[in-house]
Amino acid sequence: YLTKKDEEDDKSPNKLQSVSLVLENGENTDALKSSIEDARIIANACNFARDLANERSDIGNPDYYEAQAIELCQSTDLLKATVIDYNSAKKEGLNLLCAVGQGATSLPRLVLLEYNGNPSSDEKIALVGKGITFDTGGLNLKPTGSIEKMYMDMSGTAAVLGCMKGLGALRIKANVVGVLCLAENAISSKSYPPSSIIRSHKGLTVEIGNTDAEGRLVLADGLSYVQKIHKPKVLIDLATLTGACVIALGNHTAGLFCNNDDLKDSLLRVSEEFGESVWPLPIFKAHSEALKGNQSDLKNIAKPGTGAGASIGAAFLKEFVEEGTHWAHFDIAGPASDDETGGTGFGTQTLLGWLKERSQNQRI
Repeated sequence: YLTKKDEEDDKSPNKLQSVSLVLENGENTDALKSSIEDARIIANACNFARDLANERSDIGNPDYYEAQAIELCQSTDLLKATVIDYNSAKKEGLNLLCAVGQGATSLPRLVLLEYNGNPSSDEKIALVGKGITFDTGGLNLKPTGSIEKMYMDMSGTAAVLGCMKGLGALRIKANVVGVLCLAENAISSKSYPPSSIIRSHKGLTVEIGNTDAEGRLVLADGLSYVQKIHKPKVLIDLATLTGACVIALGNHTAGLFCNNDDLKDSLLRVSEEFGESVWPLPIFKAHSEALKGNQSDLKNIAKPGTGAGASIGAAFLKEFVEEGTHWAHFDIAGPASDDETGGTGFGTQTLLGWLKERSQNQRI
C-alpha cells in the first residue's frame, strides 16, 4: 500500500494485473461476482481511510477533513452533510469540543454525514470518530518520541469516513449517521489549561486534569449531540484513545468495550472475518468511580497510579451514553497505524461488514 501513487507507480511491473478464478460446474457465478464487487468496494473504502490518516497535519486540519466529507457527499445522492462550526458549536453547548481546539488556527467543528438507505425505518445507527488532526498534548505537551505521529490521531474519523464512502457504494439498506469530532489540540495563548472545569453538551461538568486526555472530551460532546438529535438505537465510536490499550493488547489489536452482549458478539465475529484483531475489555464500577470529581461531576483522568487506563477512558465515555442505547467503543490506538505504511484504516472493514450483516445484506 502506497499513498499518493503517481502514474509511474501505476505502471510498475510488480502491480497485480489480473486474477483468474476456476469454478466448479453449477457454482453460482452471479453470487461470486457480487461478493467480489463488495470486496472491491470495502477495500477501496479502507484505502480511502488510510489516505486520510496518512495526510500530514499541515494539510490535514479540521478544514481539510470537513472538505473531504462534503466532497464525499457530493459524489452520491445517498449522503448529506451538516457542519456545526465553532460559533454554532459554542451556541449548542459543545464546550468540550470547543475547548480542545480553541488554540488552533483551524477551529474545531462537528461534521455529521447522514446516509438514508432505509427511509421506511425509524431505526438509526450512529458512528462517531475521534478526529484530533494533530495532538501536541496541549499545554501538557507530549515529549519528543511521542509527538511525531500525532497527525494520525484522527484515525477514528478516517474509519468513519471510509465506512460512509463504502455505504454509498454498497447501497446497504440502513440508516447511518457518521459523526466527525474534529479539532487540533494545539498550543497557543488560547489553549485550554489544566484545572479548567468545563460544562459538556450533556450538562455534566468536567475538570481537566490533563490536556493530553482530549480525545475523550471531543467524543463526549459528539456522542451526546448525536443522541439528542438523531436518537440512534446503536452507537459505535472509534478512537485512538489510550496508550494503555496498546500496553494491554499490543500494536495489532483493538480493545472493545460494549454495554450489550449481542452487539459485542456480532462485532467480534465480523472483525475476525475481516482479519481486524479485536479483544473485549471491561468497565468496572471502580473505573467509573475513579473519575468522580470533587468540584465537578467528572474528571477527565483518574489520579496517578490508578492504572487500567483503557478502561478508565472507556468509563468516561460511558457517562455520555443514554440509558437504553446499545453502545460499543473501539480503542484503536494500537492497530490504527503501522510503522512502515502508516494509517491502516482499521475499523472500516469491520463496520461495513457488520452493517451488511445487520441489514441481512439487503440493498437499495
